Amino acid sequence: MLLFSLIIPVYNTERYLEDCINSVLKQTYKNYEIILVDDGSFDESSKICDLYSDQYDCIVTLHQRNSGPIQARINGAKRAKGDFLLFLDSDDMLRNDALEIISNVINVYHADLVMFCASVSKNFDVPFKTYPFEKSKVFLEQDKTVLYELICTTPVINELALKCFHKSLFNYSFIGEDEKNVRNGDDCLLSLPIIDKAKTVVFINYLIYYYRKNEQSIVHLSNPKCFDSYRVVSEYRLAYAKKWENKCLGILNKTKCFAGEQCYTAMRNVMISNMSWKEKLQEIKRIKDSDFYIKYHTFLPESFSLMKRVFYSMWRSNNIIISNLATIIYRSARG
Repeated sequence: MLLFSLIIPVYNTERYLEDCINSVLKQTYKNYEIILVDDGSFDESSKICDLYSDQYDCIVTLHQRNSGPIQARINGAKRAKGDFLLFLDSDDMLRNDALEIISNVINVYHADLVMFCASVSKNFDVPFKTYPFEKSKVFLEQDKTVLYELICTTPVINELALKCFHKSLFNYSFIGEDEKNVRNGDDCLLSLPIIDKAKTVVFINYLIYYYRKNEQSIVHLSNPKCFDSYRVVSEYRLAYAKKWENKCLGILNKTKCFAGEQCYTAMRNVMISNMSWKEKLQEIKRIKDSDFYIKYHTFLPESFSLMKRVFYSMWRSNNIIISNLATIIYRSARG
């Protein structure tokens, strides 16, 4: 029986796709399948997918109309035959021994969720981010409160690509129109039920995933239309925070503060964008009129700096001159 199904959503990544697929084919551990989900690419990505699936028995290609990253992942997961799922972004790569390391962890600890680290160097020696765990760590079900707080109140463990988990943990059917359109925070949306259901979580402090700093990637854009995504993801965070409140005291209020910070981020992205002033004012009004903003915009974390509070207040004002001044100062401060 297959142990791993590696699901690779593909959308217009012809430049990096072969490197990505080859990094899996070079794995020292061979009990896997690769599922390429072409999400309506209009470059050469679709042809590359077909070429690989024609050449290798372990590769399957699925083609779909452009439906977004969440639907692509769900469709790939539904096709998976392996016991454990990994989602690999199509512009990234795995270290050659990544699957062997993960397989050993699963066998030793009987883990149903393994979390690992990424590097921004192809030599796998420069960490993508830091974690609050100095070393590798095992979390049994009663120890997961730190994970609950991290995923509800920070982006530290959001990345779906840095998780390998048993297929029974994945939510295959929850997606609606709001979720389908999420472009910022989709990793968190899919990770929440995985963290919730996992019985044994193992974090390994190994850099076995190469994260490519692709400046065109959606996660690098200060998307002025991100508010709807933030709202949907925050509502899911809040729902899980309510569920976990008895196990993790204070998590609900901290999650509300993170939701308030997302309101600030959405407003900032609008104000520093290249939208016209008319468009900016319309989008700011739409944000301020939303039930989500009205309910959570005043919740801010203690770490929220005085400078951010000043900018936030100026951008929330109905005065064009004040809002414009805040944007000019903000851009100058960023260099």
